[in-house]
Amino acid sequence: MTLAQVDPEPVEDLPIPASSPLLQGSRFHPLAAASGEERVSRIASIPPCPVNYSNKRTPEEK
Repeated sequence: MTLAQVDPEPVEDLPIPASSPLLQGSRFHPLAAASGEERVSRIASIPPCPVNYSNKRTPEEK
């Protein structure tokens, strides 16, 4: 049997459910998961940290 004769997996099975054991410990959870939505909204509500560029030195200044 050659690779060309192997039937491809059906497309319907491709979306992995959030409860799949394959996703345990993975950071790539679907955004449809409730915990993912909470996390995204929490991250979006945190103001960005101010960055102080005054103490950064370029290699030319060293």
